[in-house]
Amino acid sequence: HIWKVHGVKHLWDGTSASILLVSNPIIQFFCYEQLKHARLAAMRTTNIGALEAFLIAALAKAIATVTTYPLQLAQTLLRL
Repeated sequence: HIWKVHGVKHLWDGTSASILLVSNPIIQFFCYEQLKHARLAAMRTTNIGALEAFLIAALAKAIATVTTYPLQLAQTLLRL
């Protein structure tokens, strides 16, 4: 039905944003590793505690989400 009303191209609207959104976990992982490394260097130790790991992961996820939110918004708007 969609392709009859809007055309075949409409079926693929938002796909480019979806492909770019795979960068979210990449950004999250990179930030987590960098923040963890900085914390370990500051503490001069080889491991972090569970609470520190949780907080670093939460911060990394927040950074990734804020970075990719415009893409999520664009994807949603393209699908309307």
